[in-house]
Amino acid sequence: MDKLLPSNYLTPRLVLGLNLLLVFTGIVGWFKAKSQEDPSFLYRNGFIQIVNPSASVTQLNDVVVKPLERRLAKIDEINTIHARIKTGSAVIDIELKEQVYNTALVWQRIKDEVAPLGASLADSQFYVVDRAQDTQGIVLTVRTGKGLTADRKLALEVRDELEYLDVVRSASLVGDPGLELAIFYSQERMLAFGLSPAEIAKQLRDANQQDSLGVLSQNLSALSLLPVNHLRNDAQLKDVQITTPDGSKIPLSTIADIGYRTAPTSSEQFWQNGQRVIGIALSLPPNKHNIANAGDTIKQAIADINARFTDAPIKIEIFQPDWSQKRREGLVNSLIQSCIVICVVLLLFLSVQSAIVISLTVPAIVFSSLALFITFDGVIHQMTIAGLVLSLGLMVDNCIIVAERLSYLRSKGFTMRSSLAHSVNELKKPLAAATMTTIAAFVPMLLAKGSVADFIATIPVLVIICILLSYVAALLLLPVLFVYFPISIPWLEMWQETVTQKLSTFGYQLAHKTLQHPVYTIVAATAILCTLLSLPNANGKFFPNANRNQIYIDVQLPLASHIEATTKTANQIAEYALQYPAVSEAMVFSGFSGPRFYYNLAQKPNESHIARVVLTLQDDVNPPEFSRFIDGYLNKQFPEILINARELGQGPPIESPIELRLSGNDRNALFASAEAMLMHLRQQPKITSPYRNYSLALLPLT
Repeated sequence: MDKLLPSNYLTPRLVLGLNLLLVFTGIVGWFKAKSQEDPSFLYRNGFIQIVNPSASVTQLNDVVVKPLERRLAKIDEINTIHARIKTGSAVIDIELKEQVYNTALVWQRIKDEVAPLGASLADSQFYVVDRAQDTQGIVLTVRTGKGLTADRKLALEVRDELEYLDVVRSASLVGDPGLELAIFYSQERMLAFGLSPAEIAKQLRDANQQDSLGVLSQNLSALSLLPVNHLRNDAQLKDVQITTPDGSKIPLSTIADIGYRTAPTSSEQFWQNGQRVIGIALSLPPNKHNIANAGDTIKQAIADINARFTDAPIKIEIFQPDWSQKRREGLVNSLIQSCIVICVVLLLFLSVQSAIVISLTVPAIVFSSLALFITFDGVIHQMTIAGLVLSLGLMVDNCIIVAERLSYLRSKGFTMRSSLAHSVNELKKPLAAATMTTIAAFVPMLLAKGSVADFIATIPVLVIICILLSYVAALLLLPVLFVYFPISIPWLEMWQETVTQKLSTFGYQLAHKTLQHPVYTIVAATAILCTLLSLPNANGKFFPNANRNQIYIDVQLPLASHIEATTKTANQIAEYALQYPAVSEAMVFSGFSGPRFYYNLAQKPNESHIARVVLTLQDDVNPPEFSRFIDGYLNKQFPEILINARELGQGPPIESPIELRLSGNDRNALFASAEAMLMHLRQQPKITSPYRNYSLALLPLT
């Protein structure tokens, strides 16, 4: 067989060996390489949370927010700064410019600007959240059956244990009710001993001295002196001696009951199917692990924890690795179906040998491209596979041209050796020019900057790799396969010849009629063009919807609504949704927007008037249709509330495509104008889901 190839050709065994090595690497890499569900974005969005419970809106605005905004204005890489201020807290949303790629350096500069202000304002706490875009793709619930206090204790232990896993970046509680040590006193006993709550609080404060007494030092060592009366647990608190007005001392436990309870004023709540629960949200490090293996590690850790209890208290509610695997399998099926269609089309129009050889070459190019992509630290996700699917129609062109040239020369009586030599020498330059021009079309997409460009960045990379390898395979691998696979199927070749003759006859007759009646041809072409132009425009999206059986409902009550009112309304909405057989489960996140379980969901922490309801649908339900139906139904049932039901969608995190801002010095006039504008926009049929993006101070009592 080697003698059939030109003398200046590479050794066939070398060609096949290198190709098999690349294919094997691509197959192994497909299962072992770093992978995730969607592309990850740079940290261009974040926020600064400021907490000062005793500060009014005016104080926060004048003393904290405005000085901080002036400091941040010095950083040129910041695109927008948006502050929401209410009594006791403020949130400053920060968005970096699209051209910024060294985001870590910019966020460090932001932290450096915040630090001096935080040091000078001891009463205010500053939290710079620069990783707000992390996806909390795994959500767990904790139920011990012993109340929220026991649930929280176990949730903290599970959180700490899961954070030790190297596949977990961070773990946080969802709907944390908080915990406080409460002293329940009897008014009769206090009156009998002549004590007041203020006096008891003062004595407890004195008994729980936290400050160090000083330091004993020598030349070689130093020892810190802890306070003698530092309280370390609730048992010591019960034994604290309270001094009565007559000078006698009694233990605190004789006049009060002491115990732990959840904080009654918790600002964020998590409910599931009408029951309040505590959750744990896990974030995985992007571009670091194989998400399927990471998911198996986390599931095993959860199973080990549940094995310690009679009734498994930890339940998985949202698990991104499973969705990632499902998405991956769907895209792989599309890739396989595309390869099958290509093979069928080739068998219809090319010789049997050409069709089979090209059908073997195309998968080899795909796996070789994956091998190169993974070798250079590529991450497999939906855009990677989309790039492979898009490349199929491009990578087959070079192979078809070389295969057809070989078949043509063989049919003219050339030997296999001379056919290969002539084909490669004649086509290497034209194919190189065609390959380069095709690659040039994807270079602008490769060089583009911004969030959208980052989302689709792997598509041009994969396309360029596939096209380059298709050129190499067409000139090296395909001729070798042509020599080693001299396949002939007589009956199929006879059928192909018959089909080819019929198509040639039809084409000749059509061309003859067209040239014979040019006026009719022009009229027919014009009619077809007008018909196409008159067709209604399709309602399309640049980014498609996510392939998940989940939708979410954003709920916004009037500003300054209490958390209990928000929770009650959100649970009513969940109850309405659960009445439909299409809904299998409902989760309610009240007082905040919930965990960021999908990569482009917007976060809104510590907002008592907002809630998010997440519905899990049956597998046979169409999420877009059901979201439109439930949105219309709920807006009729709750006309005074802003409700927006939507399905999960692809693309960069964009909360709203259009934002209107009002500016002025009179805050009351601004608020009235904004509310009037909102009511007007809600009446416009072409505007869907307008909502507030501002806060309101609590009205003071005078």
